[in-house]
Amino acid sequence: MDRIVIRTHGGLGNQIFQVFYGMVRHQGKIILHHDDRYDHSFQLANCFQSYFTESVTFSESLICSSRIVKLVEKLSSAVPEVRLGDRVFLDGYFQKFDFYSQVSDRRFSAGLHQLREILGIKGEPDRNMLCHIRLADFFKTDVERSEAAKQRLFSLDDNTDFISSDDQLIMNDKACQKIINAKNLVHIETVGFSAEDIIRLMSSYRVIESNNSTLAFWAAVLNNSELIVGDVNLQKVFLLLKNINNYSNF
Repeated sequence: MDRIVIRTHGGLGNQIFQVFYGMVRHQGKIILHHDDRYDHSFQLANCFQSYFTESVTFSESLICSSRIVKLVEKLSSAVPEVRLGDRVFLDGYFQKFDFYSQVSDRRFSAGLHQLREILGIKGEPDRNMLCHIRLADFFKTDVERSEAAKQRLFSLDDNTDFISSDDQLIMNDKACQKIINAKNLVHIETVGFSAEDIIRLMSSYRVIESNNSTLAFWAAVLNNSELIVGDVNLQKVFLLLKNINNYSNF
Protein backbone atom coordinates (compact mmCIF):
# COMPACT_ATOMS: atom_id res chain seq x y z
CA MET A 1 0.00 0.00 0.00
CA ASP A 2 1.28 3.46 -0.88
CA ARG A 3 2.10 5.93 1.88
CA ILE A 4 0.54 9.33 1.14
CA VAL A 5 2.72 11.76 3.07
CA ILE A 6 1.14 15.20 3.37
CA ARG A 7 2.94 18.25 4.68
CA THR A 8 0.07 20.09 6.35
CA HIS A 9 0.30 23.79 7.18
CA GLY A 10 -1.93 26.78 7.78
CA GLY A 11 -5.25 26.92 9.56
CA LEU A 12 -7.97 24.27 9.61
CA GLY A 13 -9.48 25.33 6.27
CA ASN A 14 -6.14 24.90 4.53
CA GLN A 15 -5.46 21.63 6.34
CA ILE A 16 -8.80 20.22 5.17
CA PHE A 17 -7.94 21.02 1.55
CA GLN A 18 -4.58 19.28 1.93
CA VAL A 19 -6.03 16.15 3.54
CA PHE A 20 -9.02 16.05 1.17
CA TYR A 21 -6.77 16.12 -1.89
CA GLY A 22 -4.75 13.23 -0.52
CA MET A 23 -7.96 11.29 0.16
CA VAL A 24 -9.56 11.73 -3.25
CA ARG A 25 -6.54 11.77 -5.54
CA HIS A 26 -4.59 8.82 -4.12
CA GLN A 27 -5.29 5.44 -2.61
CA GLY A 28 -3.12 4.49 0.33
CA LYS A 29 -2.36 5.25 3.95
CA ILE A 30 -2.39 8.95 4.77
CA ILE A 31 0.47 10.18 6.96
CA LEU A 32 0.57 13.79 8.14
CA HIS A 33 3.68 15.86 8.79
CA HIS A 34 2.61 19.22 10.18
CA ASP A 35 4.72 22.35 9.77
CA ASP A 36 4.01 25.29 12.09
CA ARG A 37 7.06 27.36 11.13
CA TYR A 38 4.99 30.42 10.30
CA ASP A 39 4.20 33.67 12.11
CA HIS A 40 0.69 32.45 12.99
CA SER A 41 1.98 29.04 14.21
CA PHE A 42 -1.26 27.18 13.46
CA GLN A 43 -1.16 23.69 14.98
CA LEU A 44 -2.45 20.52 13.39
CA ALA A 45 -6.16 20.28 14.16
CA ASN A 46 -7.02 17.96 17.03
CA CYS A 47 -9.45 16.03 14.85
CA PHE A 48 -6.67 15.18 12.41
CA GLN A 49 -4.20 14.36 15.17
CA SER A 50 -6.57 11.79 16.64
CA TYR A 51 -7.65 10.31 13.28
CA PHE A 52 -4.30 10.04 11.49
CA THR A 53 -2.07 8.60 14.17
CA GLU A 54 0.87 7.10 12.26
CA SER A 55 4.06 9.15 12.31
CA VAL A 56 6.36 9.90 9.41
CA THR A 57 9.67 8.11 9.18
CA PHE A 58 12.96 9.98 9.56
CA SER A 59 13.55 10.08 5.81
CA GLU A 60 9.97 11.24 5.15
CA SER A 61 10.41 14.00 7.71
CA LEU A 62 13.60 15.17 5.99
CA ILE A 63 11.88 15.35 2.60
CA CYS A 64 8.89 17.24 4.02
CA SER A 65 11.06 19.66 5.98
CA SER A 66 13.25 20.39 2.97
CA ARG A 67 10.21 21.82 1.10
CA ILE A 68 11.48 20.26 -2.15
CA VAL A 69 7.96 19.26 -3.23
CA LYS A 70 6.65 22.78 -2.53
CA LEU A 71 8.99 24.11 -5.20
CA VAL A 72 6.87 22.34 -7.82
CA GLU A 73 3.93 24.62 -6.98
CA LYS A 74 6.09 27.75 -6.80
CA LEU A 75 7.96 27.20 -10.06
CA SER A 76 5.23 25.72 -12.27
CA SER A 77 1.52 25.09 -12.67
CA ALA A 78 1.95 21.38 -11.96
CA VAL A 79 0.36 19.65 -8.98
CA PRO A 80 2.81 19.80 -6.03
CA GLU A 81 3.31 16.09 -5.54
CA VAL A 82 6.25 13.76 -6.01
CA ARG A 83 6.30 9.94 -6.04
CA LEU A 84 9.31 8.11 -4.66
CA GLY A 85 8.66 4.37 -4.91
CA ASP A 86 5.62 3.54 -2.81
CA ARG A 87 5.55 6.99 -1.19
CA VAL A 88 3.70 10.02 -2.54
CA PHE A 89 4.67 13.38 -1.07
CA LEU A 90 2.12 16.21 -1.18
CA ASP A 91 2.99 19.80 -0.29
CA GLY A 92 0.63 22.56 -1.42
CA TYR A 93 -2.65 24.31 -0.79
CA PHE A 94 -4.58 22.12 -3.28
CA GLN A 95 -7.30 24.69 -3.82
CA LYS A 96 -7.11 25.02 -7.61
CA PHE A 97 -10.12 23.72 -9.49
CA ASP A 98 -7.93 22.10 -12.17
CA PHE A 99 -6.22 19.87 -9.59
CA TYR A 100 -9.47 17.90 -9.22
CA SER A 101 -10.24 17.29 -12.90
CA GLN A 102 -9.20 13.62 -12.79
CA VAL A 103 -11.10 12.70 -9.62
CA SER A 104 -14.16 10.43 -9.94
CA ASP A 105 -17.52 11.18 -8.34
CA ARG A 106 -17.13 8.04 -6.25
CA ARG A 107 -13.81 9.24 -4.80
CA PHE A 108 -15.24 12.70 -4.13
CA SER A 109 -18.25 11.24 -2.34
CA ALA A 110 -16.08 8.94 -0.20
CA GLY A 111 -13.74 11.79 0.71
CA LEU A 112 -16.58 14.10 1.75
CA HIS A 113 -18.15 11.36 3.83
CA GLN A 114 -14.84 10.72 5.61
CA LEU A 115 -14.34 14.42 6.34
CA ARG A 116 -17.80 14.66 7.90
CA GLU A 117 -16.92 11.71 10.10
CA ILE A 118 -13.59 13.23 11.16
CA LEU A 119 -15.02 16.69 11.86
CA GLY A 120 -18.31 15.55 13.38
CA ILE A 121 -20.49 17.46 10.91
CA LYS A 122 -23.95 15.96 10.51
CA GLY A 123 -25.29 18.07 7.65
CA GLU A 124 -28.43 19.23 9.42
CA PRO A 125 -28.56 23.07 9.21
CA ASP A 126 -31.32 24.65 11.26
CA ARG A 127 -30.47 28.36 11.03
CA ASN A 128 -30.85 30.73 8.10
CA MET A 129 -27.77 32.84 7.33
CA LEU A 130 -24.36 33.54 8.84
CA CYS A 131 -21.80 36.11 7.78
CA HIS A 132 -18.18 35.31 8.59
CA ILE A 133 -16.07 38.47 8.81
CA ARG A 134 -12.43 37.43 8.69
CA LEU A 135 -10.17 40.25 9.84
CA ALA A 136 -7.17 39.21 11.91
CA ASP A 137 -4.91 37.80 9.18
CA PHE A 138 -6.53 39.44 6.14
CA PHE A 139 -5.46 43.02 6.92
CA LYS A 140 -2.21 44.49 8.21
CA THR A 141 -3.45 47.18 10.61
CA ASP A 142 -6.32 47.74 13.02
CA VAL A 143 -7.39 50.74 10.94
CA GLU A 144 -7.77 48.53 7.87
CA ARG A 145 -9.57 45.87 9.90
CA SER A 146 -11.95 48.41 11.39
CA GLU A 147 -12.81 49.88 8.00
CA ALA A 148 -13.36 46.42 6.50
CA ALA A 149 -15.58 45.41 9.42
CA LYS A 150 -17.73 48.55 9.07
CA GLN A 151 -18.19 47.97 5.35
CA ARG A 152 -19.19 44.33 5.83
CA LEU A 153 -21.56 45.09 8.70
CA PHE A 154 -23.22 47.91 6.79
CA SER A 155 -23.83 45.60 3.80
CA LEU A 156 -25.65 42.94 5.84
CA ASP A 157 -29.41 42.58 5.92
CA ASP A 158 -31.09 43.48 9.19
CA ASN A 159 -31.15 40.75 11.86
CA THR A 160 -28.29 38.77 10.31
CA ASP A 161 -26.06 36.60 12.52
CA PHE A 162 -22.32 37.17 12.13
CA ILE A 163 -19.04 35.97 13.57
CA SER A 164 -15.61 37.57 13.31
CA SER A 165 -12.00 36.56 13.72
CA ASP A 166 -11.47 39.71 15.81
CA ASP A 167 -14.32 40.04 18.30
CA GLN A 168 -12.45 42.53 20.48
CA LEU A 169 -11.94 45.01 17.65
CA ILE A 170 -15.62 44.98 16.72
CA MET A 171 -16.79 45.27 20.32
CA ASN A 172 -14.46 48.24 20.96
CA ASP A 173 -15.22 50.07 17.72
CA LYS A 174 -18.01 52.59 18.30
CA ALA A 175 -18.87 52.85 14.62
CA CYS A 176 -19.22 49.07 14.34
CA GLN A 177 -21.42 48.98 17.43
CA LYS A 178 -23.61 51.73 16.02
CA ILE A 179 -24.19 49.75 12.82
CA ILE A 180 -24.87 46.55 14.77
CA ASN A 181 -27.49 48.25 16.92
CA ALA A 182 -29.13 50.11 14.02
CA LYS A 183 -29.49 46.95 11.91
CA ASN A 184 -30.21 44.64 14.86
CA LEU A 185 -27.33 42.37 13.86
CA VAL A 186 -26.49 39.38 16.05
CA HIS A 187 -22.82 39.17 17.00
CA ILE A 188 -21.97 35.61 18.00
CA GLU A 189 -18.75 35.83 19.99
CA THR A 190 -16.23 33.05 19.36
CA VAL A 191 -13.45 33.98 21.78
CA GLY A 192 -12.00 30.73 23.10
CA PHE A 193 -13.43 28.65 20.27
CA SER A 194 -11.20 26.19 18.45
CA ALA A 195 -11.28 26.07 14.67
CA GLU A 196 -13.26 22.83 14.96
CA ASP A 197 -15.81 24.61 17.17
CA ILE A 198 -16.17 27.39 14.62
CA ILE A 199 -16.64 25.11 11.60
CA ARG A 200 -19.33 23.18 13.49
CA LEU A 201 -21.05 26.45 14.40
CA MET A 202 -20.93 27.56 10.77
CA SER A 203 -22.33 24.23 9.63
CA SER A 204 -25.59 24.91 11.46
CA TYR A 205 -26.48 27.59 8.87
CA ARG A 206 -28.18 27.14 5.49
CA VAL A 207 -26.32 30.08 3.91
CA ILE A 208 -22.77 31.20 4.74
CA GLU A 209 -21.25 34.45 3.46
CA SER A 210 -17.53 35.04 3.83
CA ASN A 211 -14.62 37.08 2.50
CA ASN A 212 -13.08 33.96 0.96
CA SER A 213 -12.41 32.00 4.14
CA THR A 214 -11.53 28.36 3.45
CA LEU A 215 -13.05 27.43 6.81
CA ALA A 216 -16.40 28.89 5.70
CA PHE A 217 -15.94 27.09 2.36
CA TRP A 218 -15.66 23.70 4.03
CA ALA A 219 -18.50 24.37 6.46
CA ALA A 220 -20.77 25.03 3.48
CA VAL A 221 -19.49 22.06 1.46
CA LEU A 222 -19.78 19.52 4.26
CA ASN A 223 -23.17 20.81 5.34
CA ASN A 224 -24.46 21.17 1.75
CA SER A 225 -25.27 24.80 2.53
CA GLU A 226 -25.16 27.75 0.16
CA LEU A 227 -21.88 29.70 0.01
CA ILE A 228 -21.37 33.35 -0.90
CA VAL A 229 -17.73 34.23 -1.67
CA GLY A 230 -16.03 36.48 -4.18
CA ASP A 231 -13.16 34.20 -5.18
CA VAL A 232 -13.95 32.66 -8.58
CA ASN A 233 -11.80 29.57 -8.06
CA LEU A 234 -13.43 28.80 -4.69
CA GLN A 235 -16.83 29.23 -6.35
CA LYS A 236 -15.92 26.66 -9.02
CA VAL A 237 -14.61 24.10 -6.54
CA PHE A 238 -17.67 24.66 -4.33
CA LEU A 239 -20.10 24.04 -7.22
CA LEU A 240 -18.16 20.90 -8.17
CA LEU A 241 -18.47 19.46 -4.67
CA LYS A 242 -22.03 20.69 -4.19
CA ASN A 243 -23.03 18.67 -7.27
CA ILE A 244 -21.45 15.62 -5.66
CA ASN A 245 -23.44 16.29 -2.48
CA ASN A 246 -26.69 16.58 -4.43
CA TYR A 247 -25.92 13.42 -6.38
CA SER A 248 -24.94 11.30 -3.38
CA ASN A 249 -27.54 12.86 -1.02
CA PHE A 250 -24.99 12.38 1.79
